[in-house]
Amino acid sequence: MVKKITFIFVLLASLFIFSQNASRIDSLLKAVQEYPKQDTIKARLYYLIGREYYNPQNYNLAIVYFFRSYKLYLSNGDFFNAANQLEKISYLYLDANKLDKALFYAFESFKLSKRISDTHQRVISECDAYYCLAQIYDADDNNLSKHYYHRCLILSKEITNEPFYHIYNGLGNVYVKESEKLVKKDPILKIDSVSDPPRFYQLVDSALHFYKLALTNMEQYHLIEKEPLSVLTIYSNIGTIYLKKNETKKSLEYFFKAINIAEKENSI
Repeated sequence: MVKKITFIFVLLASLFIFSQNASRIDSLLKAVQEYPKQDTIKARLYYLIGREYYNPQNYNLAIVYFFRSYKLYLSNGDFFNAANQLEKISYLYLDANKLDKALFYAFESFKLSKRISDTHQRVISECDAYYCLAQIYDADDNNLSKHYYHRCLILSKEITNEPFYHIYNGLGNVYVKESEKLVKKDPILKIDSVSDPPRFYQLVDSALHFYKLALTNMEQYHLIEKEPLSVLTIYSNIGTIYLKKNETKKSLEYFFKAINIAEKENSI
């Protein structure tokens, strides 16, 4: 009975969200009709419609509108926003697990960013493309993923007013995934064993290093209170690393920090 009620509640909530999205999409489509010759406004509206469709069920429609937005920005010489639309399309294909197409549009976004005349915007756009490439390669190529995260990190340090904790966190995640490849489950004893312990602990120490840099970067930009869910994620990541290192006391310390934030934010 409880499961049935839960299912009905989730279904009703989904229908409510869908109806809200449909209403917003209708309003945006009407706005498009009001500005038939205003390409910049239409490009922005198409982008907003694409965002409304941004979910696994409707990613094809999202791509259609991001493409429309891209073409209008491109025709008006706004290479910064045009590259941004290609990046959105790349992420959509990544979410759909179509990695070849995700890579294609990420590289197209990067190539287009080279045409941006404003130095600050060009650096931001190149960095975003590198970050996108790092996330795509994160699925099956740890070395390339690390390569693009580091390229992104170098560029991010040129943008003095932008935090880059998410890059450090991404690098930490790559090292964790690399370490997990060394863990094998014994089919008889049903326990985990590490094939190369020195390498394993080297990788988890590297992950810990980057997670702590992510936390430090958030502190430098005074984001600890402003972005609690990001802090929660980093605390959880650090707790997991200490668990892998068999340092239970430190692991619990960070897990409890994460739980405290979750309780404050009502996310558990």
